[in-house]
Amino acid sequence: KATEVMANAAGHTKPPKLSANFFNKTYVPDAVLKYQDHTDFYLVETQMNKKEIPDKISRWIMVSSEARRLGGELFIMAAESVAGKIRDLLQAKMIKAVVVPI
Repeated sequence: KATEVMANAAGHTKPPKLSANFFNKTYVPDAVLKYQDHTDFYLVETQMNKKEIPDKISRWIMVSSEARRLGGELFIMAAESVAGKIRDLLQAKMIKAVVVPI
């Protein structure tokens, strides 16, 4: 059972901003679930266009890295229409994440 839930939703504490020196951007996960021994991160992806792909990859790298640092996983909740493309990009870039079609 999660000990703390943070989400970009009314009634919840907002997730923390993530940043790193090698990225010039700050990313905020859609949800973070803290457990006693690990922390899982969640992102929601409903669409993909070529122009957004580099930014999305940077976001996935950063959030996945933070999840691993905290002993957890990155879960990407993806619309059926983009789930396959996201899986392909994650595999090609060797980013550790679980894609959950929604």
